[in-house]
Amino acid sequence: MRRIIFIIFSFILICTFCNYKINSQQKKEILLPSPYHLSFASIGAISLESRLDCWARIKKTSSAEEIRQNMENILKILKVPVDSKNFENGKHPVSMTFCSAYGDYRLQLNGQSDDQSGETYFMLSLVSSECSSSYLRSLPRILSRGSNMNWTSYYLYTGRIDQSLNTESQQKILRTVMKTLHSEEIDCFAGKNLVSITGYSRSMENVSPPVLLGRKKYNIQVAARNIAKEGKTYIYIGSPLILNDY
Repeated sequence: MRRIIFIIFSFILICTFCNYKINSQQKKEILLPSPYHLSFASIGAISLESRLDCWARIKKTSSAEEIRQNMENILKILKVPVDSKNFENGKHPVSMTFCSAYGDYRLQLNGQSDDQSGETYFMLSLVSSECSSSYLRSLPRILSRGSNMNWTSYYLYTGRIDQSLNTESQQKILRTVMKTLHSEEIDCFAGKNLVSITGYSRSMENVSPPVLLGRKKYNIQVAARNIAKEGKTYIYIGSPLILNDY
């Protein structure tokens, strides 16, 4: 009897210890700043926002009602309040858009059926006023698990330097960002008010899976745009690449 009590007591202690270690590790990960936040800090930039763009498809056409049902399910998975007033018919014959603002987030979800391809597409954009990436990074996995769709995701982090920087200075600060992200520079473009550098970081593969373009592999793109009339320079970090205009 004593042996059984001892085994049970030991088991409880082991479980408690393991649970404590897991919780401690999770808290540690939450408290650690993201590499993108560190990148902005390394050049003295102010973090402005984080953006997630992701999309998925189902291999069949859908009616407007089916699109709406799928969109409501996606919003339910994301725990976004659903208001019927936020749904609008899109420009495409069978498409729908949902826009909402909640907390620190702005969300837009689009659904569209395409008769030519015989598929239905869903596109989600979510913008946060903070540069914390943990929540946005978790969403594609949550969506894939809950909606049975495979979601492809791109991220964009935006910061600002309160100075108007010339091309040479923009290149220097972008290379500082690349160094902070342990990224190898692959391509560089420099225009009148814009500089863009693409690269590959092996250490970032777990958070930024690479994409192949031709024979080159990328998972980081950084860019700087000088707005002389504002006296400011905007910094962008794309993971794996910058998807939108900047």
